[in-house]
Amino acid sequence: MDSQNENHVFQFYIRQAVGGDFYLELGDETLFETDLMSSEDLLQWAEENELLDLSIEELRIIKKRQDEENGNIISSPASRAHDFFQDDLQVELPKELGIEFIEGFVPGNDCQLVILRDMTKIDQLKYFLYDQKLNVSFTLIEKDV
Repeated sequence: MDSQNENHVFQFYIRQAVGGDFYLELGDETLFETDLMSSEDLLQWAEENELLDLSIEELRIIKKRQDEENGNIISSPASRAHDFFQDDLQVELPKELGIEFIEGFVPGNDCQLVILRDMTKIDQLKYFLYDQKLNVSFTLIEKDV
């Protein structure tokens, strides 16, 4: 992480999954394949799917719905949090913070999570990141559905 990050606020959300575990998310937007497609790419997709009689806006809506149904996710809040701690953060987290990294629950599952085993350690995590010159914010979201 570079000095530019001192001015940037990393907004983390803490969610409690149905099973009771707490996990981190970075940001709140899920990016789908459609979000990164140019109009030209979208028109090519429309041609392949015989949808050329629709406007670009209508095509984006249909393609995004298809992405959501088929799980064509490019970046999710949970995967961004995982990447932040595993790839971007240039120091190792102290073990006493009780953070666990999950990569896929079963073969073929590409889920990536940052699990907080002890919610009472969230302030310690925040201060540790502040010591790394990172401006962070944590917001607890009630139960995940």
